[in-house]
Amino acid sequence: MIPHFFMLIILKPLYLILFYSACFLLFSLGLSSEYEMVNLNAVIYFTLCTTLLFLGYQISHFSFKSFHFKSFNVELSFIYVLYSISSLLLIFEHIYFFLRFGTVPILNPDFELLRMEFMVNGYVHVIAMSSYLLCSIIYFYETHKAKRISCIIITMTLFLLMGNRAEIVAFSFLLFCIYRKDNFSAKAFILFCGVLLILFGITRLLRDYFFFGESVFSSIDDVWVLDDSYLSAVLYYIYVGLTFNFKAFNLYVMEVSDYFYGYFTILYPWLTIISSDVYTLKDLQADVLGIHFHGTITPTMFTIPYVDFSYFGSLIFLMIGYVWGLLYTQATKGVTGFYIMYAYFSWNMVMGMYEFMFYKFYVIFNLVLIVICCRFLVRFKFS
Repeated sequence: MIPHFFMLIILKPLYLILFYSACFLLFSLGLSSEYEMVNLNAVIYFTLCTTLLFLGYQISHFSFKSFHFKSFNVELSFIYVLYSISSLLLIFEHIYFFLRFGTVPILNPDFELLRMEFMVNGYVHVIAMSSYLLCSIIYFYETHKAKRISCIIITMTLFLLMGNRAEIVAFSFLLFCIYRKDNFSAKAFILFCGVLLILFGITRLLRDYFFFGESVFSSIDDVWVLDDSYLSAVLYYIYVGLTFNFKAFNLYVMEVSDYFYGYFTILYPWLTIISSDVYTLKDLQADVLGIHFHGTITPTMFTIPYVDFSYFGSLIFLMIGYVWGLLYTQATKGVTGFYIMYAYFSWNMVMGMYEFMFYKFYVIFNLVLIVICCRFLVRFKFS
């Protein structure tokens, strides 16, 4: 019997679209004086993007009626080969880093500045970093518990030693989706997310209090609409965590006047594998916003298409919504292979709160890798 994936209910595109909208609305309320008044063009463009995202999702339900997917017995040997290669390359990168700096990355106090030095080169690194994705596929299909747990321990250890937060969270997200796929409580998930938000607010407050002392409360009180209190400070950090990226989005919509006509959404992923000397979002941030520092401010997934095509960039979300909906439909039918594809795609849509993920080469690589793996997990039949 094909299992019903309850986890997909909460990952349904509609709910994530509503989440984006709620966060944008919170930003628009201007509860912190740090934020500029929301720009009308930003409101119009955001509304277009979310509407077309939802429309693409809806259209996917009425297309490819003659496109059928047939599950069959899973053969994991090919996946294990890929996982072994990927993990060995990641171990090699750890050794390479240790030989140069005398420590593992997580124990190096300057690792944030040395992050780029971890890579042997970009090609090796992309393959090495895909190990968590391959481990997730093994965890989903492997019936031997010892093998599943062993792969998870190996993969999580390598990423913890590396100290790369994004991949650790992504891996945890995929494992959670798989673990709860057949026995999921929406109430428990909402409670879990609420607790995470509260913990996020508390930890941010404690971190700033540790560095700045009591002055952190007066700083918050100067910009925050609520009264000065510990609870108010926690709520402030939660608010900023959910809305700060929309501040960057709003600034880009206000400041960009010369568009890039597909440079970021089409050319950039491929240019990065040819040369390291390419115009990046960090350069754009300096040129357009006048912000100069070692990193980039993440401006949500809606910004990059706007920078390339202005309002026409919203059409990209029609295509994204369509693909998202197609994957969702097949995953909810329990078709072999599509649950992982949908979960990983959804993860990148969750990260859309921070930045547009589909112009990154490693995301494109991982999506293609899943398709290749699923060629060994599912038969495609046209009728």
